[in-house]
Amino acid sequence: MLLVATGLGALAGCGPNDAAAERRILREQHIPDAISWIREDLARASAGVASAAEQYAPVFVLDDAETRERRLRQALHGARRPPRAIPEFVPSPITFLVAVGTDGTVIARDAEPDSLRGQDFGGRYPVVASALNEGRRGRGLAEFVAEEGDARSVSVLFAAPARHEGRTVGAVAAAMPLWSIAQRITRQLRGNHAADVERGVAIWAYVYEGEHIHHRGTPPDLDLLVPNRETRQAAFAERPNGYTGMITLFGRNYGYAVVPIPQLGEDIGIAIFRAEP
Repeated sequence: MLLVATGLGALAGCGPNDAAAERRILREQHIPDAISWIREDLARASAGVASAAEQYAPVFVLDDAETRERRLRQALHGARRPPRAIPEFVPSPITFLVAVGTDGTVIARDAEPDSLRGQDFGGRYPVVASALNEGRRGRGLAEFVAEEGDARSVSVLFAAPARHEGRTVGAVAAAMPLWSIAQRITRQLRGNHAADVERGVAIWAYVYEGEHIHHRGTPPDLDLLVPNRETRQAAFAERPNGYTGMITLFGRNYGYAVVPIPQLGEDIGIAIFRAEP
């Protein structure tokens, strides 16, 4: 049986048995660090697609279509792998890169089998259309459907125009799934606080997006206790910049913090949980 006790916001005035220490660490350390990493990752991915588009632009104009596709796939594959890696991509939570032709369709992605080849990214995603038609670099949310089922995946999609001899010859786009952002925060926090984790401290991060929660590898029982949209909105009405709370799961008190991240999009943010052993 799960016993749940929610606290909508107490940024101060914590009492006994309400995970006060965990909530303080979340406020003072985990949340500021996570926000900083997200900002850095967004900036690096944006710079990375611009660099990739610039480097690979001459490949887009190769006459032979088969050679063009093969060379672009090779270039994209190496973009995140030394020794030819683009530095901004190496520590990034992006999960794929694609080269898009001037007609908006994907020429190649950075791996095989290539399930994205031929997809109409230009027609489907405004940020890609803007790169092709207006020569503008940008980012926006994009929804993908997993091949193996109806699983919904939402990503921050970055795109930059590839220009050669003064004209746009294609675009490079990269996807950073919201679940990957959550996973990156979890791993980084656990790595930075390895001594705590070694003695049994639990740290887990989630990204919320409207009614949806994005995560990978988190405890299923904890997944069910992430504050839902209604709960968040009620708390944000009093504390729009974020709030902390406490839950009890199998007799263990978890402090948690929920913070909106407008850089990711409307009604998107993070929830981080921490519990002492």
